[in-house]
Amino acid sequence: YPLSYGRIKWRRPPQASLASRQGAGQPRRPSGRLCKPFDMHLTKYGLWIGRSIAQDDRPAAARLAEQLGYGALWVGGSPRLPTLRTRLEASEGIVIASGIVNIWAYDPAELAEEFAAIEADFPGRLLLGIGIGHPEATQEYEKPLTKTQRFLDGIEASPHPVPRERMALAALGPRMLDLSYERT
Repeated sequence: YPLSYGRIKWRRPPQASLASRQGAGQPRRPSGRLCKPFDMHLTKYGLWIGRSIAQDDRPAAARLAEQLGYGALWVGGSPRLPTLRTRLEASEGIVIASGIVNIWAYDPAELAEEFAAIEADFPGRLLLGIGIGHPEATQEYEKPLTKTQRFLDGIEASPHPVPRERMALAALGPRMLDLSYERT
C-alpha cells in the first residue's frame, strides 16, 4: 500500500475479496509486494515533529531520533527542502521526510531542483512527502486531484525529476489513494 499521511487508517480487505474489488478507491496492489522505498531503511515506526521545536534544536532532534532507533524523522509544517539540510548534517543515516510539502506553495521544477541538490550531498536519505495542504497559499484554486496530478507531471518533466520511489503522496480519499499508488 502507498505511504499515506492522515488520520484515516486503511484496513486491508479479506484476501478472497481483493481480486473482485475494482473501481475508484480500490487498491490495485501487485500480489505479494508492499510499498518499500528503495535503499531506504524505514523502520516500522517513524517520528513526526512539527514547528514546536526551536530551530536551533532541530539538528539535535534528528540525532536523538536516530539514536533511539527510528528509521525516519517526518518534518511537518510544509518545510522548504533546504531547511531539512541541518537535520541531515547532524545525523548519519536516518531518513528525513517532508511531512508534507504543500503543493500550493511550491513550483514543481523548483522542488525537484532542491531535491536533487540535497540528494547529491545525502544520497538515499530524503523522502519527499507531498500533499495538497491548504489552498490559501495561492489565489488560484484547482480541484485537489487535478492540482496534484499537474504537480506530479511538473516534477516528472523537470530537468532533475524525483524518482517516484522517493516520493510519498498524502492521500485521504479513494481517488487520491489511487493516484498515490500509480505515481509514487
